[in-house]
Amino acid sequence: MLNTLRQKHQDDPWQFTYYSLVIDGMSLKTNLQWNLSQMRMDGLVDLGLGPGEGDEDEGGMATEAIVFLTVGLLGHWKAPVAYFLCNKLSADVQGELVQQCIIELTSVGLSVEAVVMDGLSANVAMVKKFGCSLNPDNICPLFPHPCNTSDKLCVIFDACHMLKLLRNLFHSYGSITVPGVGVAEFQHVSRLHETQVNEDQRVANKLTARHTDFERQKMKVKLAAQFFSSSVAKALNLARQRGMTGFEQTQRTEHLCSVVDRLFDFLNSKNIHTKGYKAELTYSAKRC
Repeated sequence: MLNTLRQKHQDDPWQFTYYSLVIDGMSLKTNLQWNLSQMRMDGLVDLGLGPGEGDEDEGGMATEAIVFLTVGLLGHWKAPVAYFLCNKLSADVQGELVQQCIIELTSVGLSVEAVVMDGLSANVAMVKKFGCSLNPDNICPLFPHPCNTSDKLCVIFDACHMLKLLRNLFHSYGSITVPGVGVAEFQHVSRLHETQVNEDQRVANKLTARHTDFERQKMKVKLAAQFFSSSVAKALNLARQRGMTGFEQTQRTEHLCSVVDRLFDFLNSKNIHTKGYKAELTYSAKRC
């Protein structure tokens, strides 16, 4: 794949130069079997040195695969470049794999601008070891390029995954304290759904039982996005304004849904022709 990317970069340097590196994990079914064609055992941890040849702390049977994917920032292309079979990969080892992948891609002429990943605890620990700060009062999402410390790479947590994590947290704890606003409660949205079912009418939103009881559909981003939506916030506001029982103190939940909906539109923008909050991020963008 590196040779292919090198050739594409030489043929079209404008489209195949700037890219983001996406990191994701896939769960594997543990299984150990003999590969007759390659005369080796398949199913063991493999961090690039061969099956079973990684760090002893990372050894054993593989339970997941860490996949590295390049995505073009100027052209519409993406390409998988590497994967590693692992078992509970530590932040230190994962960081070494990320830096080595960036070095190899830089060697063929590609210029990494960002590293995109899920908000897993191992990823958070890894970017902190890179020197990034995730403190809300002092956020610094940049870290030195492994090939040239004067250049900086940007860390981006995938907006879709972060939205699902927020929804899961809201459901697990039942409430979220919004600084300077108050406590938003999950039961307000659940009560809105129940009221709509009992009244047999929906107030211009897409709430269903799948949105409030999502345990079997945690991976569906659409459900999380429709849960934290401006239409849900407006429906809660209408119920409160009409004095409906159980909706007397929904202002904080309305605020949370509205703010998260707008933030998700900002961070999920990708089309230059879209207007309003879903338009692409630019220096000159005016959204308010």
